[in-house]
Amino acid sequence: MASCPSSGCGRRGSSRVSFAAGADLRTGRTVSASKSGSPDPGRTRFHGATSAVLPSRSLRRAAVTCAQEQASMNIVRLQWAGRLASIAVAVAATWLASGEPAASQPRPNSSNSDRTNTALASIAQFKSTHALAAIRSAIDELAQFDNRSETKASCILSRRRAIEAWAGVVSALQSAKDPTFDPNDITQRPSSTVDVPGHGYPSGTDPADIADPKLRAEYEQLVAANTAKTRRVNYQAELRNLYREAMARTSVALHNVNSTCPNDEQALRGILHRSGLTDGQIEKLNPPQ
Repeated sequence: MASCPSSGCGRRGSSRVSFAAGADLRTGRTVSASKSGSPDPGRTRFHGATSAVLPSRSLRRAAVTCAQEQASMNIVRLQWAGRLASIAVAVAATWLASGEPAASQPRPNSSNSDRTNTALASIAQFKSTHALAAIRSAIDELAQFDNRSETKASCILSRRRAIEAWAGVVSALQSAKDPTFDPNDITQRPSSTVDVPGHGYPSGTDPADIADPKLRAEYEQLVAANTAKTRRVNYQAELRNLYREAMARTSVALHNVNSTCPNDEQALRGILHRSGLTDGQIEKLNPPQ
């Protein structure tokens, strides 16, 4: 089997799960995204192959094999992420229950009330636009919550609002999940290249090079469908990453008890129920008894 090019394919050690960033709509080739989020205009990359045009069939096969191996690794990472998340929740809850303060890095000149308001606005934006950047912003804001400088009365109230916001994050992410998405279903995964129907054209052919208009239109539809599949897989995988992170951080917030902000379990449990979380979700959050 052709080996994977050495310039980045099959990287290990990443804590996040992602799939191919997209596909070249002209050729059907899977391309990686630049820092701006759009395909690099200067290069067509096959998950690590960096030449603009693949010079040989052997390199083409190596690139396709690399893409397939990368997709398989990402599926395994997605499966392991769920197992590790439950461990992270338990460890974080135990750590904070011991009475140690949260190791947060608060943003200067920003109160807990400001952070919660900003997070609630970002949650509302995510619900209307489904933009992952909005819900990411809400998580980052709430993660900076620090009640150690507050009075007892203000701490209890601000933490209740923060838990309400955390529950809103979890609920919004759960609602955005596609219940039909299954990372183990190979039919839902995008292809590294799109083949032209019939014979006579190699994979990744530019549609403009296909003389038959009917065949060209059929090929363009296949490329568009593969691109849509890539976007769906990327989006749903990242949703699940964010959901697991939000669950872990919400559990931490529930157990963030110190001398300034004492236990308030009945009110916090009531907030979780009123926020629409299921009994199963609340059990996984393991709120204080």
